[in-house]
Amino acid sequence: MDSTDFKLNTLLIDISANLGSDELKAMKFLCRDLLSISQLDKADSGLGLFQALQEQGFLDVSDCFIVAELLYCIKQFRLLNRMKYNKQQVCNELKYPGKARVSSYRPCWMPLLKWRRKDCWKNVTQGC
Repeated sequence: MDSTDFKLNTLLIDISANLGSDELKAMKFLCRDLLSISQLDKADSGLGLFQALQEQGFLDVSDCFIVAELLYCIKQFRLLNRMKYNKQQVCNELKYPGKARVSSYRPCWMPLLKWRRKDCWKNVTQGC
């Protein structure tokens, strides 16, 4: 493993360690068009998800933008900064044809995922 691989792996481990279970679920949802259900089920951490993305060729040392895109979509801008990206840079990059890997409709569904949680649904049915 050369120093570039080491730096990427260190970064991915750091990002994974700072993801909560809800963020991991959201990232897995965003990757449903990229990875098989079995790959998503096996990914029990951010690192597992990143490894699956590497196996499918979506993530490597020369192009780790998919991680920035996922962090942008789940609004984890603090972790995005660790990749030396900011919100505006990712937004600008996503305007280039073919740059985005996440299906454009998936982020639109993100707010609705919160309603699937029992506690949110309970609030809706009881009138908050």
